[in-house]
Amino acid sequence: MKRINLLYIVVLVLVVFLLRLNRHFGKQTLIFYGFAENKEMDITLGHPVRVDEILVHPGQKVKKGEVLAKVSQSQLDQEVNQLSHEIAELETKEGIWKSDVLSEINKLRAEKAIKESEINSKIQQLEAEMAFNKSLIEDLQSVSVSDAPITKSSQEIRIESLKKELDIAVKPIDIEINRLEASLGTSDHPIKNQKNRLMDEVKFLEKKQEQLFLKAPAEGVVGSINSKKGENVDEFSTILSFYNQKPTLVKAYVLESLILQVSLNDSLVVTSTLHPEHFCSGVVIGLGSRIVEIPERLRKMPEHKTYGREILVSIPADNHFLQKEKVVVNLIPTEDTKGINWFSPLFNFSSRQVEAARE
Repeated sequence: MKRINLLYIVVLVLVVFLLRLNRHFGKQTLIFYGFAENKEMDITLGHPVRVDEILVHPGQKVKKGEVLAKVSQSQLDQEVNQLSHEIAELETKEGIWKSDVLSEINKLRAEKAIKESEINSKIQQLEAEMAFNKSLIEDLQSVSVSDAPITKSSQEIRIESLKKELDIAVKPIDIEINRLEASLGTSDHPIKNQKNRLMDEVKFLEKKQEQLFLKAPAEGVVGSINSKKGENVDEFSTILSFYNQKPTLVKAYVLESLILQVSLNDSLVVTSTLHPEHFCSGVVIGLGSRIVEIPERLRKMPEHKTYGREILVSIPADNHFLQKEKVVVNLIPTEDTKGINWFSPLFNFSSRQVEAARE
């Protein structure tokens, strides 16, 4: 009789030990459910804009850099128009200045031509007189030209004097013409400098206007459209949303009784409930700050309300999950639990998936 009682006691102690051991290691190997998704990226601007055109629709796949919408900013348009008007005024002034310079150049050229004509006319007259006198002397047979002393005639002296006078008269005119022509080609002029500065400002504003073309930040899918053509949108208001084509997050829920067993940066194995061959590693990146109702889809018994803590798990983008696909999440055993593989049936762990996740 005592032996039977002792046997009962031993069995009872063994059962209690196994239950406590299972409970202890169960903390290291939790199983809970969630669904794969992408956090939608709200596309906004830091200043009020007007939506000119929406080029996509919800659910549309787009490539990186593809234009999603065109918007405009009235303030930028006004600044560009004002600067363009000032540039046009400066161009008008520049045109008048160039016209005045060209007019002055033509005036100087005419003055030069008049002086050249007057002096050259006198020189030609003196040269004609010299030719006539020479012909008279050649006709006089009694005069020996070879014996006559060689001296410059008064006409030759006068001609040399007129040529020097011509050079003195036109040289300053040529210098002034060259100066005026050089000023037309130089960029260092107050009007030109001011115009170039305004044109640089316009280019800067035009670059800012180019940034008003909303482009896809990466290859992905258009989420919701929150505005329409012709609508004025305030700063930081969502114009449309965007998310990557493949889910990069898992939103899961841990039962209220197990919330203390999951911490930030814990390593997990995420597996599809429909396709167990699709799995990947994950890392806890966020923990909810309150207890919430677990969605019906993720409950073991949908008709019974259960509560837990929301956690966010980051997963690689190169996975095989669909958006909103239901997944099962397993906490990877720590180094302390490597030697208890004989408990794995209780924990429902796939050693292949765990090892693959570790790799």
